[in-house]
Amino acid sequence: MSRDSTVSKRSPSPNSEMPDPKRFHALEQRTEKMEKILEQILMATKVDEEKGFQSGEEDGDPLDDFGEYGGEAASPTHSEQSWLAPSLLRCGPGESFSFMPEVKEQEPPVPEPDVELNQLGISCQRLGSSSWNKVRYVEAQKLLQVGGVFSKLAVNASLPSAPGFVPSLLSGFDSTLGTITHGLLCQRSAFSTAVNDIIKKHPAVASDLISALAAPEANFKKFSDNVLQFVCGKRAETLEARRKLYEPADRRLAQLLQEVPPSEKYLYDDVPLQELVRSHPEVLRKPVFQSQYRKQRPASGHFSRSADSSGRRKSQPFSSVRGKVHKRYPRYSNQISGHSSRQGGSQQHRSSLQGSSGHGDSRSSRDSLRRRF
Repeated sequence: MSRDSTVSKRSPSPNSEMPDPKRFHALEQRTEKMEKILEQILMATKVDEEKGFQSGEEDGDPLDDFGEYGGEAASPTHSEQSWLAPSLLRCGPGESFSFMPEVKEQEPPVPEPDVELNQLGISCQRLGSSSWNKVRYVEAQKLLQVGGVFSKLAVNASLPSAPGFVPSLLSGFDSTLGTITHGLLCQRSAFSTAVNDIIKKHPAVASDLISALAAPEANFKKFSDNVLQFVCGKRAETLEARRKLYEPADRRLAQLLQEVPPSEKYLYDDVPLQELVRSHPEVLRKPVFQSQYRKQRPASGHFSRSADSSGRRKSQPFSSVRGKVHKRYPRYSNQISGHSSRQGGSQQHRSSLQGSSGHGDSRSSRDSLRRRF
């Protein structure tokens, strides 16, 4: 192939298409826009660097040691402005170092109330006033007290009667807590009704009311739930104390009786209790309140006074005291034995002394008896 033919193939033909000038113009416009955007970015970056350098001079920049981009070492000029750790002593020139101790006190188990609420509590209770004992509750009790589960739970007929004032005291406390529980539930119901009426009249405030009053993080809901929780927990504790008065002394039988839950009206559900009594009749014998508080006294014998571990005086039979004296003073054992044998006739000795003719004889007889013992 000749050279002319090769050159002819490489050279463009006169009929080939030429570039469109409009496309070049659009490309130039885009390039100009890109240049303007880059200039703006560079200017903003420069301003940020100047601000960061000024703040680094005042407070110190923790990234100064890693250079401008965090990967290269800082220049010598930049390292002069590097961040320095503050002094631990924090004392100025001419000031002495002080290492004063700091001791924290334990917070009280029950915090002090708010000042305003404390004043309201004093006002409601009429404390510091002569009318403190005129605050009555009978009229309010008539509106709040109802029967059913909110009244004191009755004692089952098959249980023995508990003596003393403790059962009646616990029963009254049970009734009081039940009345308070009923009042709290009535308050919740009335409050919900009032809020629903407001939402019906003004639907736009529904979300605000729900978030402010019924949301889990709302303070109103937290306090309301805590009050109800406290009252119900205290009543459960009171019912447990009432039931404990009727538990037998045997631990196994007491465990069986504890498994019987209370009902809506009685301390123990009647049906499971009757089944337990049929299978274990001894569950109703010797309750704790009888075996625990019964005082055991010696059947006979003279008593002497001695102190126990609590510092109080307790009675001991004379025989125990006599045995102690026998061990410590053996030479007086015969005299003590004779004195013990004559205790039955002590009344006769006293009458004979009183019936003697002379005062000197009676006085000498008493002195002889005193010396012998």
